Amino acid sequence: MSRTKLSRTLESEAHQKLLGDILSGQLAPNTKLKVRELSERYEIGATPLREALSRLVPDGLVQLEQNKGFRVASLSLRELVEITEMRQVVEAEAFRRAVENGSDQWEGQVIASLHQLNKAIAAYSATTDDSVRIEFEERHRDYHRILISACGNSRLVQSVETLHQHLIRYRAIFRVTEVSSDELRYMHDELARIAVERDVESAATMMRRHVRVNVDQVKQGLRATPSLSALIEINC
Repeated sequence: MSRTKLSRTLESEAHQKLLGDILSGQLAPNTKLKVRELSERYEIGATPLREALSRLVPDGLVQLEQNKGFRVASLSLRELVEITEMRQVVEAEAFRRAVENGSDQWEGQVIASLHQLNKAIAAYSATTDDSVRIEFEERHRDYHRILISACGNSRLVQSVETLHQHLIRYRAIFRVTEVSSDELRYMHDELARIAVERDVESAATMMRRHVRVNVDQVKQGLRATPSLSALIEINC
């Protein structure tokens, strides 16, 4: 392998490891990202790590402070509200278009994904194991991807994916379970029903209602566990 290809491979590896640890909360908000420590943690050289960190700055996941270096971006209630408001516009419209334009094959993908998600919900409801939570989050994200996949606009899909990526940190750190298992199943079942029945008029409204739940659950979590307020800026 040439030196250039090796450098790109190491940078990509560093990027994926950093991204995973930031999104999962393993690297907590406001954590100072010291290149030497990260190099030992990931067994990757300093240069690809700096390049990987720089790539995460425009995504809003890492902050670069003059004369201070890199740190994990902070969390704030205002940001969570803004992410949710964006999802209520973008994801709701993407779902409405998918319901209007999706094929029979898309319907089948929605139903199959819902089945996998409901199995993950059942497992998640019965344990606090992190691996089960991660499985649930993956199935949940897959379901939302499929719901909008037939919208016919790649920019909409990309925008929703970016919003989901920012939301993952809040869900992981605050252990957002959305609502009770029964209510969670109901919301997802309703989205699938709307898709299969081509209920275009209800599509955007139901999606807006569904995505709002994350804000409500974080606020409830903060009220129930005040110590969590140390992890998030309460500015909303």
